[in-house]
Amino acid sequence: MMDADQTVVTVDIYGNQYKLKGHSNVEYMKRVAGTIDDTMKKLAKGYPRLDMPKLAVLAAVQFTEEVFRLRRENDSLHDSETKRIELADKLERVMQRTSGLEEELAAQRLQAKTDLEAAEAEYEAKLAAAVADAAEEVALKLAEAAERFAAQQQAAEQLLAREQAEAAELLAAVEAEAAERLALAEAKAAEALERERAEAAERLAAADAEAAKAAERLAEMAKRLDADKAELSELLKLQQTEADEKLTELERGWNDKWEQRELAWVAEAEAKNAEAKILAEESEQHLKADFERRRNGWLEERTRLQNVAASLQQGWDADKASFEQRIHAADEHLMQAMEQEESLRASLQGLEQQNQEQAGLVADANAEIEQLQAKCVQSEERVVSLEELLASAQEQETAKTERLAEVQAQLEQLLADQEAAAAQAEAARLEEVAERAAQELKYKEMIAELESRLAAQQMEQKEQLNSFEEKQLELELQLEEDRNKLERQYADLREEQERSNADKLEELHRSYREQHTELEQQLDDKEQALRNERLKHETEREQIEANHQAKIAELVRSHQEQNSLKDQQFQQLMEQQQLQQLEQYDSLERRHKELERELQAQQEANEIQLAELQLQLEQRLKERAVEQEALLEEAQLRHAEQQRKLQDKLEELTASIENAEMRELGQLDELEKLQNREQEITGQLELIAARERIASQQLEVATIRERELEERIQAEQKQLEQLRQAAEQYTELEQQRASAEEQLRQQLEAALSEAAAAAGMQEANGEKIELLMIERNEAEAAAERFRTEHELLAEQHEKLVREYRKLQTEYNEWIELIEQS
Repeated sequence: MMDADQTVVTVDIYGNQYKLKGHSNVEYMKRVAGTIDDTMKKLAKGYPRLDMPKLAVLAAVQFTEEVFRLRRENDSLHDSETKRIELADKLERVMQRTSGLEEELAAQRLQAKTDLEAAEAEYEAKLAAAVADAAEEVALKLAEAAERFAAQQQAAEQLLAREQAEAAELLAAVEAEAAERLALAEAKAAEALERERAEAAERLAAADAEAAKAAERLAEMAKRLDADKAELSELLKLQQTEADEKLTELERGWNDKWEQRELAWVAEAEAKNAEAKILAEESEQHLKADFERRRNGWLEERTRLQNVAASLQQGWDADKASFEQRIHAADEHLMQAMEQEESLRASLQGLEQQNQEQAGLVADANAEIEQLQAKCVQSEERVVSLEELLASAQEQETAKTERLAEVQAQLEQLLADQEAAAAQAEAARLEEVAERAAQELKYKEMIAELESRLAAQQMEQKEQLNSFEEKQLELELQLEEDRNKLERQYADLREEQERSNADKLEELHRSYREQHTELEQQLDDKEQALRNERLKHETEREQIEANHQAKIAELVRSHQEQNSLKDQQFQQLMEQQQLQQLEQYDSLERRHKELERELQAQQEANEIQLAELQLQLEQRLKERAVEQEALLEEAQLRHAEQQRKLQDKLEELTASIENAEMRELGQLDELEKLQNREQEITGQLELIAARERIASQQLEVATIRERELEERIQAEQKQLEQLRQAAEQYTELEQQRASAEEQLRQQLEAALSEAAAAAGMQEANGEKIELLMIERNEAEAAAERFRTEHELLAEQHEKLVREYRKLQTEYNEWIELIEQS
């Protein structure tokens, strides 16, 4: 049926029909009503004595708790989805930045290649021009060679000495820098490894201590819960036993008194007996109803506490799972960063390979230069042969002119000097080549030794890292095994405690039954004595009857007042316990909210750390790109300088050009070796940086553990304050008990004085005295019970104080370790 935009439907809930209005469809509204009906029927099966309003309230409470739980789960899922979207956006931005950097690097690489091609073209043009100029000027230089040879030889020797000194200085600097970097890398690696070992040991010790404390606290909570249950059960059974005993005593008293009356009082006695039975039945029904109400309240409270404990356990498991997922996500992010770093390293290696290819192109150009130089030598040889032909012709014409003979002699002397100089230069060149080959061999041996030492050190560090990971895995397995063992011990201890409580409860029931039997026997003996003395007190029956009726009325009134007072005390005690339990529930709820806030803060910290890692990665990429550009520019500058030197030496002398080319090749090889060495050291530094990042993450974990310890200390302080309040409440109860005992003592003294004053009322006063003695014994037993509970609370208070001191000590130790690290 539709009314405007609302739907009206008739549903059946717990045997009653209701009309529901809403904007939903009919099937949905019927499904909601069916869920409510099922819930109320389940509650009715669990609590058959509750009426419909109470069942409806319980059902509403359950639905409200379910709504709150679903709302929290929905909020948590919403937050997780939002954070996932933010992380995906950040990852997309990082990928875009990485692609941009790669494009920029490719553009820089293309520009460098273009510049190198232009420089090579320019060099080839200059080289061709220089070769042409050298071919044109070779005839003129032959005439000046004899005069400039000595100066050039001296200059070549000075240049060779200077270059040898520069090479020795460069080698010493490279060796010192390599040794310094190697020592620094070894020190950093050893320090990082030692710090990681110390942190792992500290985390293991902290985890063990935390697990032990958690197990201890769980055991204490279980003990307190069992103690509360036992105490509540004992109080209920004690109240029921007292009520049954008093009811039995009243019934027996009434029955015995009515038997002593005469036949004339039969009607009145029957009426009074019926009235007394009605009052007793009403009192019994009232006590039973009160007992059932308290029992239901205790069962509801126990159910609520069990639900709270289950929800706390679920929250603990959920927090643990979320922490593990976050640690796994952080590890994945770290692995992704390392993979990106590896890809960048591969791209840099590709760039270096391109540089090597360009160096190969330069070597090819140098080979072409050598070919051109060989052609120049052939031209010089051809000129020399022509000059020799000219000398032979001049020798044939010596007879013609003396001047021609003198010129021929001078020419021969010049040629001899040139050959000697060439032989000397060739010997010097061979000696220089041998010396340079020996130096290169020495350099190669030193570099090989350094590389072997570095490889051995890397292998040793890798073995130490593997050993550390294996030890850490063993410690985690041991910790898991210890935790399972503690859980099993806790379960066994709890079962043993429950069995002990059941045995104690059975023993208490047995002692109660024995005391009840003894009291019945004593009462039967007293009744027999009264029957024997009935004939003796026949004459004083009327007066005793009247007094007895008055005393009975007074005793009934006193008994009702005492019962009401005890009921009020018991109700106050139950209300105080309920308040304490509500306060504990509120504290647990606050603790849960604090954990959620901490979880949110940790997520934000992880996001900040991820952003910082991304910024650092971008900065490192930019720095490496700048370094590559600087290296390219430096190589270009060196190449240009070498070209200029080659051009100058080609203009000066062909032999010096050849030597300079050989030195250039040696320097290029040495530069390549230095670049390879620099790459290896860069890889080691990156590995050390990764370890430092891992160490910083472990420091953050230690900081989180520190905050957890602080929160636990605060929680323990709150529990300590609650126990102090409970101790004060028990002190007040002790004072009330003392005052009640003083009142009972005064009543007992008054009853004894009345017994001394009226010997004729011995029977009534004896019963009153017995009742007062019983009440006094009960009060003393209650006082002893409260004293025992107070001592137990004092012991728990002392334990909590010791545990708080231990937590404070551990907290201080954590602070010292963090400050030292």
